Amino acid sequence: RSEVNRAWVDRYAKAGIVHILAISGLHIGLLMVLFSWIYKPLEYLPLGKYVRVSMIIFSLWGYALLTGGSPSVIRAVTMFSLFSIGNYINRSPPTIYLVILSFGTLVFINPLYLKQLGFQMSYLAVFGILCLYPLFMKLLQVKKGLLHRFWSMTAVTLSAQIAVAPITIYYFHQFPVKTISFEALKSHYVLEDKNLIIVDGNWSRNLKLKNKKLSLVLRNNTQVNLERLLQRNKIVEVIADASSYSNIKRRWEKTCDNYKVFFYDTQKKGPYLFASKSRNKTF
Repeated sequence: RSEVNRAWVDRYAKAGIVHILAISGLHIGLLMVLFSWIYKPLEYLPLGKYVRVSMIIFSLWGYALLTGGSPSVIRAVTMFSLFSIGNYINRSPPTIYLVILSFGTLVFINPLYLKQLGFQMSYLAVFGILCLYPLFMKLLQVKKGLLHRFWSMTAVTLSAQIAVAPITIYYFHQFPVKTISFEALKSHYVLEDKNLIIVDGNWSRNLKLKNKKLSLVLRNNTQVNLERLLQRNKIVEVIADASSYSNIKRRWEKTCDNYKVFFYDTQKKGPYLFASKSRNKTF
């Protein structure tokens, strides 16, 4: 997705179909079907079923690590691993049990997953589909056929969108299809003794603040030369929000480490509070 033009990514996001550009549970499910077919001959070996299930799980986790181990991929691989184990022992627990078990397992292994936006949205979407989809299908019962399939896909999409709507509005200030209007961010805020600079595609490069301590907020995958900014200004902290890609934020963090400047990623660690003597501002 990082190779796709930013304007197109924004269009997909506003249409509510940006997940098409990301590796998700759908892709993991298709891979599991493929691996199940490839490893089918292993069942004819001694302990063949055990070997086949082990190879499927090993392949799925190898793919997850190969693709960077994003929260949505880890969630899907965990669920399908549990599903494979259930099939091996001839037990098919309800899907929601697998979701809850995978959620608990991942949070137990790494509690910081709870602060990752991708993890939050992934599980909210799944829970939304499991809880709301049956209600939509009962609300409007369509006979089998092409219309039934169309309504079924629409119900799945609606269920996921409704479930993630609150967190989408909170983090991105927009809801798919129709953008919600909010007051635009200014490029420069002054909080008594602190100067906060918002750096994105619209920021002002003519601010004369070289003799003041600055706090930077990097947004929207800005192409600003962070290293040059750190060299020429008294920057004490750099904050990146959830509107930028993870690989870009990792590069920013590495640059900040080289210059011994504090770096904070709100997508991983949650909201950041700028405190002054009389008021606070949160990003």
